Amino acid sequence: MKKVVILLVFIQSIGFAQEIWRPLGNDDFNSASCGDVTLAGRNPIVVKNDHAFLFNIQTPEYQSTNYRFSASKYSEGQWQHMDFPFFFPSTPILDCAVDSNEIPYVLFNAIAGNNAPVVKKFENGNWTDVGTDISTLSSSFLNIAIGSDNLPRILFREGNVIKLKKFDGSNWVLLSPSIAFFPYTSISLELDNNNIPYVVSNYQ
Repeated sequence: MKKVVILLVFIQSIGFAQEIWRPLGNDDFNSASCGDVTLAGRNPIVVKNDHAFLFNIQTPEYQSTNYRFSASKYSEGQWQHMDFPFFFPSTPILDCAVDSNEIPYVLFNAIAGNNAPVVKKFENGNWTDVGTDISTLSSSFLNIAIGSDNLPRILFREGNVIKLKKFDGSNWVLLSPSIAFFPYTSISLELDNNNIPYVVSNYQ
């Protein structure tokens, strides 16, 4: 049986004094018959300028490979899909964000280049790289957040340290001294209105 993603919106009906949940648009999301769909990133749904964005990972036909990442935007009564042009060999570690111009970003370990972290954004109909040379090592967790200046910040593990970097429009710049890695099992980055980063984690 095919798994699908259904996004619900909570509607208040003034005339009948009742509140209901209803699906938002089509629930198909282009997944193949008998395929599997899972939500992606820390925040799989983001709302910007009253438009909903949904991030998911699709696996066609019960395969254990060929995982595809997809971003979808709900606009004018329908979902617009922004599929990655390549597949992942296994479930990818990634995180997603949307800036105030409704441009989606995704941070993931790239298959090429030693599985090191890469940031891409979807603009003018294509996924393009946001800077280069974030790290030379794969990261076991990846967080991305967009500041009020529409510039992304990322939090990731490099070897035995945790790093926080900002894209300045041309390069990825280290924002803080590296933090010695402890056996965190979860970690999450958020920015306040002044772009001050907050990190929550658990320790095991």
